[in-house]
Amino acid sequence: MKNKRNIMKIKAIMEYYGYNQKEMAEKTGVLQTNLSEMLLGKRACGNGIMAKVQIAFPEVNTKWLSDEETEMLRPTNSGDIAITGNNNSHIGHSNITGNTSTNCENCNCEASTEVQELQGAPVIPTALCREGGCDILEYIEENPEEVEISPIRAKGVTIDLWYRIRATDNSNVPTYLPGDNIALASYPKGEERPRPGRFYVVDTYSNGFELGILFPTDSGDFRMQKKNREEFPDFTIERDDIIRIYRVIMMVRI
Repeated sequence: MKNKRNIMKIKAIMEYYGYNQKEMAEKTGVLQTNLSEMLLGKRACGNGIMAKVQIAFPEVNTKWLSDEETEMLRPTNSGDIAITGNNNSHIGHSNITGNTSTNCENCNCEASTEVQELQGAPVIPTALCREGGCDILEYIEENPEEVEISPIRAKGVTIDLWYRIRATDNSNVPTYLPGDNIALASYPKGEERPRPGRFYVVDTYSNGFELGILFPTDSGDFRMQKKNREEFPDFTIERDDIIRIYRVIMMVRI
């Protein structure tokens, strides 16, 4: 029943915007072949796909997507959080609902805002963070039943995944602490342009996800530096070992 409802919602959005399957696939980041099979009822359309739809169409009402009786488009004064700051902009000490603040690390400015509990992007399954060997975006599309959807969503930015730092990982203290939630956006394959000296998450075949400060090298590989350099020395990530590179959009500390 839920699968059929999700498909009907996607079809309604496509009809409203006049999108064909190719345009919808490009807009949401879903493989066109997978989208085609979903619309035909041959493939499951789970929470992971609907999270991508919500991110691609922030003006669509979350309650409408969950099949509540409401308008398809949300009111313009819905109170969604809008974060468009620097690489390490973050929300401080939020309980997900109610008031909080956004901070920009580069200038340390602060602005009051409001956060609502809305459908968000998938959270990387903890068990896969250290396994490596697979493209996590493709894995989540093919295994929607394993997806946890973050309740945090930012209006005006594209978030592919949330990365929750493990309780035992203190490699980037004090910038990032165990339990912090980091919003990530993937570079298209072959178009990675990380800026030297900024935080990125690199998904590798050998060690899974690595969060740190990235420096491109002349050889085409990357040197990763952890914030806690006394315990974690710099190391090299070879280009051939990289599955994807993700930009750090923002961090949420609850």
